[in-house]
Amino acid sequence: MRILSPRDGGKIQLLRSSDRAARLAVRADDAAPAHRQFFSFVARDLDGPCEFEIANAGACTYGDAFEGYRVCASTGADDEWFRVPTDF
Repeated sequence: MRILSPRDGGKIQLLRSSDRAARLAVRADDAAPAHRQFFSFVARDLDGPCEFEIANAGACTYGDAFEGYRVCASTGADDEWFRVPTDF
């Protein structure tokens, strides 16, 4: 598995990964270092279902906003987005 962080709004840091799991962290905003909330990333070379953990979600600027949130995902093949089961 490879994790890529897009330049525009990526704000993700890879802490640890294995074949089917990755532990990630949301980085602070470049223009406002006290702000940490939005993130995106690309996962490549996946072999089946995977699990992604955002280790510091509760420490984000609006950490409570993640309660009840369902992450958006895309296979990239057709640009159609869908929601995936998410635990907080």
